Amino acid sequence: MQRRKELWDANALQIEAIVEVGIAQYVANIPNFSRVFNLEDLILRCMDGRTPGGVHLAGSGILLGLEGSLRFAEEVKRLRSRTLEAIAWHADCGAAAAYAAENGGATDEEAHKFAKLYGSEMGVPIVEVKNTHKAGFHPECVVYYDGTGVFDWTRCKGLPCGFTISRAYLGFDADYALREVEIACGIALKPHDEGGHGFGELFTCECPLLVVAVAESRKQLDKLQDELRPVVELYGEGKVHLDGFVRS
Repeated sequence: MQRRKELWDANALQIEAIVEVGIAQYVANIPNFSRVFNLEDLILRCMDGRTPGGVHLAGSGILLGLEGSLRFAEEVKRLRSRTLEAIAWHADCGAAAAYAAENGGATDEEAHKFAKLYGSEMGVPIVEVKNTHKAGFHPECVVYYDGTGVFDWTRCKGLPCGFTISRAYLGFDADYALREVEIACGIALKPHDEGGHGFGELFTCECPLLVVAVAESRKQLDKLQDELRPVVELYGEGKVHLDGFVRS
């Protein structure tokens, strides 16, 4: 509980600053911000904020299914002119837990099993990535809805920890991309005393969960925010705040 409060206090300062000026102005003042668009690898990871880097699908695709995940990989290859380098899985995966709850099995086993299936179909290695925070805790304060396909919030100091949804490669299923947004919001907002693993009740109207569209152009930003607005409006208390910026 003490560690949770310490992390919240550190992130809350950033969230409040973003809400005050808007994220476009906020990131304009971050030195070397363009580094967030330089991916170090093209490994598929979970959307979990504890598994940053590369490109992202919830549970590395376990909820989208094999057919959809292979389509995602095709989009990565089409837009990046490179194939996925590997399929990663991680312990304590919320998406794998949801899958296991519905289909049976143990969370980590199902996450590993799907990664092996996906990697076998792709002909690429399977890797386990270690969570950057302890099991059972989600430190995310932002849901990054990435229309560029190359965004990594960890590449530059100053951005709060967040889920990353690689919207750029989900043009074939925008409804699924929004499902990931809903899942991320649910994980972040579930109150601690109801079994939540994130900051939950600490989010307020003054210090909300941020849903941030990251876009290549103003036109794309408008499109992504239009997609996101109905999801954000589900949380009528104002604890979820929609924002976005254009890559410069």
